[in-house]
Amino acid sequence: MFDSNVSFENLTERLKLEIGPQRVIAEVKLGTDFLGLDDEAKIAQQPLSKLGPLEFFTKEVTDLLKDSLQLAPRICESLALDCQDVLAFFEKEEFEAAHERIGEISSLVDWLLQCIVSLQSYGDESFKTLAVEEGTLVDSVRAMEKILKELHGHLSSQNYGPFLRILLGEFKPQIILWKALFEKAATSWTPRSSKSET
Repeated sequence: MFDSNVSFENLTERLKLEIGPQRVIAEVKLGTDFLGLDDEAKIAQQPLSKLGPLEFFTKEVTDLLKDSLQLAPRICESLALDCQDVLAFFEKEEFEAAHERIGEISSLVDWLLQCIVSLQSYGDESFKTLAVEEGTLVDSVRAMEKILKELHGHLSSQNYGPFLRILLGEFKPQIILWKALFEKAATSWTPRSSKSET
């Protein structure tokens, strides 16, 4: 049992330590409502005594990663369409809308990169050598990191011509490659055996 004066944030951090590295907090319910990240941020410093009944739902990391593998190809599809939207925004000189969409693209690519890192960390060796006809995962991640650096440089310098050429000519093909890689991983990824199982 926890002290009712403990903050929501403090309780969450303690629970994360208790459930260990193989499980994560997937959802939090306050009363009858599930909380989003914004909701959690708003109540972070409030003591438990002022919040009402809380329920924490945990999930195995490997199950969460399997769910992510189902979602990742759809995100890649969406990103490929977003590239065309960015081009349309620039053509109409809707720079604010273009920058907003680029921010969304950047967040999704960060999520995909984190997903890849987690899949490598928790997966067996075969994930690191994952390949499709168009290339390997490792080479694609290296290429994407280089592309993102170039895109960021051109965008911050307002060099929109080179930015769009790289976005459509290099970034979009890599995203299409990632879609194929994630689709393959969704059927072949297996978690690494823990020491207790070996």
